[in-house]
Formats: sequence, structure tokens, C-alpha cells
Amino acid sequence: PAAPMLSEVNLAYCMVSDAALTVLLRKTPRLVLLELAEPAANLWTTGAYTENGVSELIRSHPRVRIKFTV
Repeated sequence: PAAPMLSEVNLAYCMVSDAALTVLLRKTPRLVLLELAEPAANLWTTGAYTENGVSELIRSHPRVRIKFTV
């Protein structure tokens, strides 16, 4: 893992795609909190994560709580 001790990360208002989130979760086995901007509040209109992508992450990584920031 790239960051084996990372347990929380805040990516609100960062350009992050579904693929990037998938890699992040694969490389951070101790991650328990992921903070993202609400889709409507995100500054990036392209390359951003999707609702389907987040739903898949929730399904495949139930230990990770996703918190949305306005």
C-alpha cells in the first residue's frame, strides 16, 4: 500500500475521479473517513467523481465513511 497508515483524507473541492477514488481506497487499507464536496458544490465540472462511482465505493468498502461537505 502507498499510504498504509492513512486513516482520514479530505478531498473536498479537489478534482478527483471515480478511478482516482478507487485507487486511493486500494492503497489505503486503514482509511475510515473520506471527505468529498457535495457534487453541486464541487469546483470542478469535469473529471469529478460521479454518484454511481461513490455508490460503488460505499458498496465495496463498507468500512469507509464518506462525508460530504458543502
